[in-house]
Amino acid sequence: MGTDVGASSTIVNDVFKLWNDPRADGATTQQLIEGFPDVVPADTILSQHYFNKNAAGGISPVWDFRATPKFQGVDNAVFVGKALANTPDADPTKNVPWLHLGKVSGDISDEIYRITTVGGVAPSSVSL
Repeated sequence: MGTDVGASSTIVNDVFKLWNDPRADGATTQQLIEGFPDVVPADTILSQHYFNKNAAGGISPVWDFRATPKFQGVDNAVFVGKALANTPDADPTKNVPWLHLGKVSGDISDEIYRITTVGGVAPSSVSL
C-alpha cells in the first residue's frame, strides 16, 4: 500500500484498507498509526476524528488535534462541529457525503470541509 500524500494521494484508500484488515481487529486509531507506520506515517496525521455524545442526545463529529506533537498540551485544540451543508461523494453507494461543518466548540478552526471520503457512515450512537 502506498502513502503518497501529494496531489494523487492514496492515503485515504490505504487507511480504509488497513482499518478493515484482520490485523487491525479491535485496534484504536492511535494503535493503527503507531503499529503501521509504513501505511500511516505519523507526520501525515493532522488530527483524530471521532464522535461524542452531545447535549441534545445525539452525536457530534470531533476533530482532535491534541494527539499530534504540534498541539500536544493545547487543551482547546479540538473542533466539535455541526453539519451546515453536504454534497454526495462521486460514488455515493460506497462513500459518505462530503460535508461543510461549522464550529460548535473548540479553538482550532471555525469550519471544516470533509472531502475525499472513503466508505463509512457516522455511528448511530456512541458510548463513553
